Amino acid sequence: MKALTFELVPEIKKEGFLVGSQRKLEDLACQGLLEPLPSIDAEFHKDVKVCGFVFFLNLLWQPILSFIEGLLSDPKPQWTDGHELNYSSINLEMYGIVLAADESMALEDWVRLIAETLEDLVGVSVPHKLINKVVSPVVPFEFSTTPANAFHILRSFLCVHLVGPTLAEQVIKTKMKNKNI
Repeated sequence: MKALTFELVPEIKKEGFLVGSQRKLEDLACQGLLEPLPSIDAEFHKDVKVCGFVFFLNLLWQPILSFIEGLLSDPKPQWTDGHELNYSSINLEMYGIVLAADESMALEDWVRLIAETLEDLVGVSVPHKLINKVVSPVVPFEFSTTPANAFHILRSFLCVHLVGPTLAEQVIKTKMKNKNI
């Protein structure tokens, strides 16, 4: 965590990205979603820390997931330029992986996408009525019904309300391991 806190995070923040709190980063590390930063010998620098793609996406995702969690509280969080930069960068990585990642869908189709994704990842059939109930505080008023946002929801704590904590953790790890976002 030392290399992350003192080397990588300040560089990411300089570029305008948001990074989760120290506690959130430690939680990700405990879940195995932030692997240790390996060192390599570079031509002009000794012991350069490198960052993997999945590791970096998890850093960018954390503020978005915290924002989604905050939508259920009062007062609601404000969407900032930093959120937008993280969000657009993550969505850019989805192009070519997620079909029409940023195109709005009918709510029924969007709920079906979530249900089918959960069935594929963890073999659980979640009723559409439950999905609607869980996401109704967030979608469509705060987040649009795009495939990208469906995957953001599945990465968030809302997934726990759909499949329970153990399977939700498996959904998060499976999505990132397969880089299916």
